[in-house]
Amino acid sequence: MNWRALVYGLCGTLLFAGCYTVPAEEGPAKTAVKRSFTVPKVDTRVVEPGKIVATDHFVMRFEDGLETFRGYETVESRENLARGKLLQMEAQYAFLKDALDMTIHEPVGVIVVPGEQAVLGRTAEAHASARTVRMADGSTVLQSQVVFTPSALADNGTLAHELTHALQYNCIGIRAPAWFAEGLAMMVQTEFAGYGVTTPRATVLGPDDEGFNLIQQWRAHGTEQQPWPPDLERDGYRHGYHIVLTLRNRYGDPFYHRLFKLLSPKTDGDWGDEMNDSRFVAVMSAAAGESLVPYFRDVLRFHLTDAETRTNAPDVGDIPSLR
Repeated sequence: MNWRALVYGLCGTLLFAGCYTVPAEEGPAKTAVKRSFTVPKVDTRVVEPGKIVATDHFVMRFEDGLETFRGYETVESRENLARGKLLQMEAQYAFLKDALDMTIHEPVGVIVVPGEQAVLGRTAEAHASARTVRMADGSTVLQSQVVFTPSALADNGTLAHELTHALQYNCIGIRAPAWFAEGLAMMVQTEFAGYGVTTPRATVLGPDDEGFNLIQQWRAHGTEQQPWPPDLERDGYRHGYHIVLTLRNRYGDPFYHRLFKLLSPKTDGDWGDEMNDSRFVAVMSAAAGESLVPYFRDVLRFHLTDAETRTNAPDVGDIPSLR
């Protein structure tokens, strides 16, 4: 495989914007579902000395200007740092593949940059994104990547959170609703990986003008022009975390195994690059083996379109029932 072509791409169309990591808040630690990472046996290879180091599932590239950072001064130091971090990423991937059945279809790009990047009108030390990339042979693939500054890469909680986003993009090929994407990343960061402590919020985020859950309009940090108030920004992460954790506690890991299989670009139909809440709840219902409409509509106060929740549920095929 031409790793250089994969990392840099020949042409790309941005599909999904990245997110920023919410700071962990103080509170009681969650221990019930934490699991230990097992470092897999992984071969790392230097593609370009001091610049690009790769494994089967990840390709790390160092941008210019990092030589002034501690641990990045020399070609050897950057390559050693890459080997360690790539092993950590491979361990998280192996863990998520086992726990949630996330499967990488194309290697994930990991870009280390010397300073914060502009994303949606704001700056961030870490963010994930995905794009379609045309390869040298004319084929088109969906490539996800995550960008880190040195300080963000050194923070294990940020790494776990943002890597979850990149893996989600890679595994399902669509932009999930923000409450699901951020809730999943918070669950992995807190419950599974054990980095940071965040308390889930069961209470509805707040009513919109029509009385529905404001989480449906929530977009994490928003933009520089339309930022969310700090309390809503923080509580949106907590509420999304509560939703995905509630479903896991009710249906167990097999629920997410089924969900990612149903959403996989390898086994699912053409869902497009974005899925609204009604369509997403339909697929989640198929994964649960029962309708989740009452939970989302009556408990969470979601506004759902009945026609879409009925007609967009995919055929579960040979996926075992959870009942």
